[in-house]
Amino acid sequence: MARLMIIDDSAEQIAMLKLFLESRGHEVTAYQRGREALSKIAEFLPQILLIDLFMPDMDGYEVISQVHKEFSKIPIFAMSGNGLIGHIDVLGIAGRLGANRTFVKPFDLNDLDQALHEVLMEK
Repeated sequence: MARLMIIDDSAEQIAMLKLFLESRGHEVTAYQRGREALSKIAEFLPQILLIDLFMPDMDGYEVISQVHKEFSKIPIFAMSGNGLIGHIDVLGIAGRLGANRTFVKPFDLNDLDQALHEVLMEK
């Protein structure tokens, strides 16, 4: 299947996603810190990144911007528990920075599975 990288500060979210994605045959690596994940992308070369937007050391926006500059061919799925903060569309901003798909947590894992399939078929 595919090599996927999860970047999310929630160990529970990582565990749930990793279990689901590995059960679908994907090779998955995960990091709780954006900076650490960025330092490993060239080594792992994921086919898709799943990135949480709000993390302590480096937010998802920074990670998306950096990945989009250095690895523009890697599709990015942005995730957030907040679709809107006030009147700000946080997932829309992620899309403008380079995220290919966006998901409001909690999301249906079947929707994620379908999106992964669609993006992988485009490659």
